[in-house]
Amino acid sequence: MAGDEAEDWTGLPLVVAVDAAGHAAFWPAARPLPAGWRTVHGPCDRAAARAWIAEPGRRPGTLPDAPRPAWGVSESVPARLARLAAAAPDRPAILFGAETLTRGALDARARAIATALVTRGVGAGDRVAVALERGPLAIAAYLGVLRAGAAYLPLDPAYPVGRVHTMLADAGIRHCLTLPDLAERLELPAEVARHDTERFARGGTDGIALPEPAPDEAAYVIYTSGSTGRPKGVLVEHGPGGALPRHRRGLRDGRDRARAARPLLRL
Repeated sequence: MAGDEAEDWTGLPLVVAVDAAGHAAFWPAARPLPAGWRTVHGPCDRAAARAWIAEPGRRPGTLPDAPRPAWGVSESVPARLARLAAAAPDRPAILFGAETLTRGALDARARAIATALVTRGVGAGDRVAVALERGPLAIAAYLGVLRAGAAYLPLDPAYPVGRVHTMLADAGIRHCLTLPDLAERLELPAEVARHDTERFARGGTDGIALPEPAPDEAAYVIYTSGSTGRPKGVLVEHGPGGALPRHRRGLRDGRDRARAARPLLRL
């Protein structure tokens, strides 16, 4: 997302960090500390951090480490987008050729896509294929799937039809975000519901509450190239910090865990 690194992070939750030389600094709670620094207070807002460090007796070299929760301080990717969009809806989020999509517009499209999926029964433990050309619509689709609580399977429309069908069957896909012409080109199986992504993105949200993914829930499915045999699917979890680190597990194991958890996660 364009401009994210330059955002005014002083309005975000902060930690007070110190180094071995006795220097103290404020740091965004959602970001890893630089090497040699440790957290001694927080997360909290900027005013609270200033008040804490101004108290008498606060000497960096004598302060114990403060615990940093693995999840909750940081945000999931969809939650982060929602917050950034609310704070600065007109800031650019995507620059693609001559097209610029703002944070607010991207968030609105993602929410609309998520709402359309949720109303069709998609939720935690499900997987949704995304078969779109690269561009803003594909990014909105990925985010929309995450906002619905599901995991996405990216499909390159240039893939051979046989490879696409193998991936769809192996991942247990029942829904596909695509466009009518791409669906025809890929000869999507009849058991896979074809959803017009552009139409979904123009829809409303109808006040439907969208889920917040847990760190151990699947975010997306990625397949190996298959150059040495049958392509193998790997689930990537959201993970702590909302940055989608590669917390991988086998697809079969992930499917079993998701199936068992689905009744609870949909409450």
